[in-house]
Amino acid sequence: MNMKEVFTVEGFLPVKENMWMVRGRAYQELKVGDTVAVDNSNQFTITAISTYGKEVQELNRMLTGDLMLRGANGERLKGAGMLVKP
Repeated sequence: MNMKEVFTVEGFLPVKENMWMVRGRAYQELKVGDTVAVDNSNQFTITAISTYGKEVQELNRMLTGDLMLRGANGERLKGAGMLVKP
């Protein structure tokens, strides 16, 4: 599977069971509802996006922001330097 690097993870915070907040920079446009992954086996759904303290529906490339992710095995996000998108 060809995976495209889309988001650099600079910070990670568990929010609640199966919910994770990651902070970083987008390298491709990301939207609420998109699926991102640490690798082929650890996929997460973007449930919310914020940038500069404002909730938005999409994060344009090269902007910094926070992604709220839902998915199992979120501890894998701790060591992730990059999220990818199929």
